Amino acid sequence: MRQRDQLIRQLKSQVELECKLQEQYLKALEAEQAALAAFDTESVKNLTAKRENLLTQIATEQTRRLELIKSFDESAQSTLSDIKLTDFINSHLNPVEQRELLPIASKLKELVLKSRKLGNEFRSVVEFSLGIVGSRISILWSANQTINNTYSPQGRIKKVALPASRRSKNILKTA
Repeated sequence: MRQRDQLIRQLKSQVELECKLQEQYLKALEAEQAALAAFDTESVKNLTAKRENLLTQIATEQTRRLELIKSFDESAQSTLSDIKLTDFINSHLNPVEQRELLPIASKLKELVLKSRKLGNEFRSVVEFSLGIVGSRISILWSANQTINNTYSPQGRIKKVALPASRRSKNILKTA
């Protein structure tokens, strides 16, 4: 068996593995989104850890794919580090090999685009949730503060927040 055929098989299996990892990542992201909507913090923690692990695996596999591509054509190593998978397939492989690898490469591209879109949506949901939590905390904090207005020597009003005493300890309530 020629080395070229072996490299093409390895590249095909590498891209298929990346597709599987991307599918697992999408499922984990969708599950994490559902857990966040249900306020299931334990599931969110577990799914976040799983998703981070998958991201690490995806990055590792992308590096392996780039190494495979670089080993394919050693004379063009400097240009291959920036090349996209579909561009590499179209420029370096014959039509038979292209027919074999292009559908898998387009599937990977589709999955990556879908995971980016879903990831951006999820980030928006998380940011919105954090904004709500932050505003609730702010409301609770301000409810526990009394605002005293004092005048500065220049005649400007200065607001000072002081911790509020409990109403049950108020002198008028005990009398």
